[in-house]
Amino acid sequence: MTGRKGENNSVHFRSDRIENFNGGWYFNIREQAQPFGPYSTRLDAEQAIKVYIRDLLRGVSPKKAFCNQLISDNFWRS
Repeated sequence: MTGRKGENNSVHFRSDRIENFNGGWYFNIREQAQPFGPYSTRLDAEQAIKVYIRDLLRGVSPKKAFCNQLISDNFWRS
C-alpha cells in the first residue's frame, strides 16, 4: 500500500469523517473522541465540518474551533 506524501508505507486505516447512526448525521475529528452532531442531513454535517476546517485554516486554535462548533450546534438545535 502506498502512503501519503511524507508517510512511511505502513498500513493506515482512513474512514469517512461523516457517518449516520441513530437517525442523525455526525462528523468526527481527531481532536475529539465524541463526534459532533446530530445533524438532520448529511449535507448539514458536511457544512458543519467545512466551517470547522475553515476556522482552523483562518488560524483559529483547534480548541476555539471546537468551542465555536459546539455553540453553533446548540444554536441550531434550539
